[in-house]
Amino acid sequence: MRNIHKPDKEGFIPSIFNYCDRWCERCEFVDRCRVGFEELDAEEGGFKQRTMDEAMKEVGENFKKTIAMLHDMAKQHGIDLNDALKDSPENREHERAFTEKKQKAREHPLSKTTMDYSVGLHKWLRKNGGVFKSSVEAMAEKARLGIDPEKQLHNAQQLSEALELLERYSLPVASKSDRAIMGRGDGVDEYEEELGGADQTDWNGSAKVAIMLVERSLAAWEIVFDLVPSVVDDLLPTVSKLKKAHARLEKEFPNAQKFVRPGFDAQGRK
Repeated sequence: MRNIHKPDKEGFIPSIFNYCDRWCERCEFVDRCRVGFEELDAEEGGFKQRTMDEAMKEVGENFKKTIAMLHDMAKQHGIDLNDALKDSPENREHERAFTEKKQKAREHPLSKTTMDYSVGLHKWLRKNGGVFKSSVEAMAEKARLGIDPEKQLHNAQQLSEALELLERYSLPVASKSDRAIMGRGDGVDEYEEELGGADQTDWNGSAKVAIMLVERSLAAWEIVFDLVPSVVDDLLPTVSKLKKAHARLEKEFPNAQKFVRPGFDAQGRK
C-alpha cells in the first residue's frame, strides 16, 4: 500500500491540501503543502503582504504552477490532461456528463442545506453583523473600566475567534459537501486502490472534511450564543440547517471517518 504521508522529492505531502480547512496561517503542515507554501513569505517566515500589482503577477505565476500540479495529479490517476483538454466528441460528452452530475449534486438535499446555511449566514452578517462588533467593544470597555477585566478580555477573544471561524468555514462546508456528493458515483480508481481502496476515495475524504468543518462550526455557534444570547432566536433557524447537514453527512457517508488524510492522520496524530 502506498504511504500517503511520505513527502515527494520536493518535500511536499501529495494532495494534503485537498483534505484540510484551508486555514494556512494556523497549519503546522504549511511548509509541506504545495498550496500553503505558496502563501508563505520565505524571507519573513510569515504570510505575504502584497500590493495589487504583485498579487496579479503572482496569480499568473501560480496559475502556471497549478496547471503543472494538475498534470502531476492526473498522472497519478492514469489521466493524460493533454488528451482530456482536446476538443473531441468524447471529451464534449465527458463535459456534458460532468455538468449534468454537478447540477444533480447541487439539487441533492445535503447540498441545498449547506448552501442555504452559507447564504443565510452571509446575508445575516451583512445586515446585522454590527451586533457582534458592538458586543466585542462592550466587553473591551468593561475590561478597561476594571469590571472583571480578565473574563471580559477572554470573552472578547473567544467571540472574535468563533466569528472568524464561522465566516471562514461557511463556504467550504458547502463546497466539500458538493465534492463528496459528486464523486460518490465514480467508484474506486486504480490510484485510490493503491491508497487503500473504497474507504480511501476522494469523496470519503471530502465528506470527512465537511463533517469536521460542521462540527467545529457548531462548537463556535455554542460560544456565540452563550456570549451574545440576543441573537439566538434570530440565528437558530440558520444553525439548525447546519445540524441537519451534520446528520445527513453521517448518514450519506457512514465510512467517511475511515478515510486517512495525508499528513493530518498519520499514526499517532489526531
